[in-house]
Amino acid sequence: MKGLRSFIFSEKRLAGAIFGIVALVAFSFVFGPNIYAQFARQTGNPGWGYGYGYGYGFGSGFDGGTFAGYRTSGGSPTSYLYGYGYGYMGSDVTYNTSTGYSVTPSDMATLVSSGILVPNGGNIASTTKVTFTDKVTMTVGSGVTVTIPSGTTFTSGSAGDFSALAAGTGVSTTDLTNFANGTVTGSMSFGLPSLGLTVSPAITIAINVGSAYEGMTLHIYRKDASSTWIYAESGTDGNCTVTSGICSFTTTHLSSFAAMSPSTDTSSGGSSGSTGGSSSGGGAGGSTYTPPTTTPATDSTVTGTYDAYTAKSNNPNFNVDMSIPTATTATNCVSGTLIKSKTLSAVYYCGADGKRYVFVNDKAYFSWYMDFSGVQIVSDATLASITIGGNITYRPGTRMIKIQSDPKTYVVARGGVLRWVQTEAAATRLYGGNWNKQIDDVSDSFFVNYKVGTPIAN
Repeated sequence: MKGLRSFIFSEKRLAGAIFGIVALVAFSFVFGPNIYAQFARQTGNPGWGYGYGYGYGFGSGFDGGTFAGYRTSGGSPTSYLYGYGYGYMGSDVTYNTSTGYSVTPSDMATLVSSGILVPNGGNIASTTKVTFTDKVTMTVGSGVTVTIPSGTTFTSGSAGDFSALAAGTGVSTTDLTNFANGTVTGSMSFGLPSLGLTVSPAITIAINVGSAYEGMTLHIYRKDASSTWIYAESGTDGNCTVTSGICSFTTTHLSSFAAMSPSTDTSSGGSSGSTGGSSSGGGAGGSTYTPPTTTPATDSTVTGTYDAYTAKSNNPNFNVDMSIPTATTATNCVSGTLIKSKTLSAVYYCGADGKRYVFVNDKAYFSWYMDFSGVQIVSDATLASITIGGNITYRPGTRMIKIQSDPKTYVVARGGVLRWVQTEAAATRLYGGNWNKQIDDVSDSFFVNYKVGTPIAN
């Protein structure tokens, strides 16, 4: 009997040992992916399947989304390497060596399933840090992108759901324009609304501001932790130079961002091509640019391809814009100057023909000038002696306009020529993602000052 008990107990120990081994193997297969399995597939069909990419390998399957897939070949399973494996590829996610994974803001959950957005401890719905395992380029809006380098970490002060990372272009900038002088040329937001996120290394944000600001230096504002707009805040570039209509800058903080033209304009304004002109300039809400050394005899944007920057540069003052002839005799109105009388508030532009031209409203005035610092005071008698030559139209390339009784939106070219912008794509190309904020209404009574030209389709 004693031998039988000894045999039974030894069998129990053997069974326990076998059970332990089985449990250990099962544990490694079930929980192994939580340690090693993570595979960002770059090739193959959308959905779950096999292809080449980067990740860890364990060969034990998928654990439900915390880490995605696993690598079946390509070296040590504990090393993050390139190889063949099983993983998820979102139908909206594409990959190439230049842009990395191309996504939209709605693809955040897909990045998790694809093994591209990985929590550093915990799970994606409750963690303080995540890492992008490969380069990601996110298209937020037309010409608005976020480029995230491979290996970038996003960190928050408290745990949050990183699969809810959101980006958009619908940023309210009313409080910014009340805070700073200038024109908001484009804006976007990226992050988690309830968490202040920092990133390392810096990511690159590109905002489409349109060709009207080509070559100009814009200021970058960012909302700080108290939701206050700050210029050149630590961790974010203070300026950008517009290239091909795009303002690009880097940041190590996620928040709301806005590109704004500075409050002063160093362009030549009314002086180029005339004498005695004001040093103040205008257009595009104010910013810096270099006007052409010689004014072209014809404005190519009147009938050809329209480019807001070219249209503005081709028309540095109203004399050029309206081809005003030079007076043959001396007058009380010196070409290119701004004048007003002592008793009246109206400001006039002195044309090359010696006549005074009327600014019909302040919006038309500020398309040419940033302020009234160049205005000269003349006597009522002197003002009365100067013949009125006509009304001043908007400076080409500065703003889009629409007539109150006409739903069409127009751009302005030399000679008061209006060109109907037929598509949203064309408007975005010219004036950026915030093009609908670059439109001024013009009274029907002033429509006679303009003439309709060739439409712009794209």
